[in-house]
Order: sequence, then structure tokens, then C-alpha cells
Amino acid sequence: MLQRMRRDDLVKPKVVHSIWRNYELSSELIAIDALACPSVEAAHDRLIEALARNEAVAMERHTGKQAIGDVAFVTAGTAILFARANLIVQIRNLGAQSAPLEKIALQLDKLIEKPGPARK
Repeated sequence: MLQRMRRDDLVKPKVVHSIWRNYELSSELIAIDALACPSVEAAHDRLIEALARNEAVAMERHTGKQAIGDVAFVTAGTAILFARANLIVQIRNLGAQSAPLEKIALQLDKLIEKPGPARK
């Protein structure tokens, strides 16, 4: 369930920040930050920059059974950072109980990879 969402139009590229709570388990709270870059190459460059900013946190390349995005990095149960096409998505646990970030990332990635029909 969406708790809050805001667009940050002051940075380039623009970022959408959102906070989500599990409808059935309110102690699960996650943040999702998404940004659209002008190209795949720009997204991958920004992903590397984000990894450099997070150097204090040990992020490892995601090598799970199911691929997330074109490239993904994880921090043991606390965050996932991935790029799919020209998009970068970061998902972080904020709640007292850890949400299943890999499952959430896989679902979100499938939505990004195969978007529905365009709205008018």
C-alpha cells in the first residue's frame, strides 16, 4: 500500500521517491526510488555512481536464480539497486521487519520489462 510519493524535479534526471507498507503486515515498510535516464548507457553510469556513494555498505552483484534487471546489486536483506533499460531502481527496507526485497524487485522488474498498454 502506497504511503507517500514525491517527485524530486530539482535533480537531473528526475527521481520519484515512494514509501510502501505491507497491507497485511504493517511492520514491513520499504522505500522505492526510481529515476529515468536519457539512455541505457547513462543509467549504467548512474548505477556505478550510486554504488560508489554506497561504498560504506557492502553491496554485492546479484547472482540469484532469477535475474533482476540488466544488472543488480544487493545488500544482505537491506537494499537492492538495479538497472533495467534506462531506469534505475533502489529498494530499501525501512521497517522493523524485513520485507522480501528480492521478490519485490522481481515483480517490479517484470512490470518495467513488460509494461501494459499505454494510457490516453
